[in-house]
Amino acid sequence: MTGGQATKEEKQELLDLYVDLGKNKPPKGDVASWKKRTDSIVKATKDLIDNKTGAKTKFNNVTRCKDCHDQHKAE
Repeated sequence: MTGGQATKEEKQELLDLYVDLGKNKPPKGDVASWKKRTDSIVKATKDLIDNKTGAKTKFNNVTRCKDCHDQHKAE
C-alpha cells in the first residue's frame, strides 16, 4: 500500500481487515496493548488513504509485523 499502487478498493479492504483484527482478542499478551496497537494501525491506514502528511512513514512504523507478533502471537 505504501508503494502507491493499491486501488481505492484494495485500500478499503486493508482498512476493513485491520478494523476486524482489532475486534479480536490477542492470542497472548495484554488486551490493552493489543487495542492500542490495532487502533494505531487503523488510524495510520485511514491517514494513508487520506494522503495526510507523514502518513506513509507512520503506517510503515506501526505495521512492522515482528513488533506486534513478539507481544501477541501465540507460539
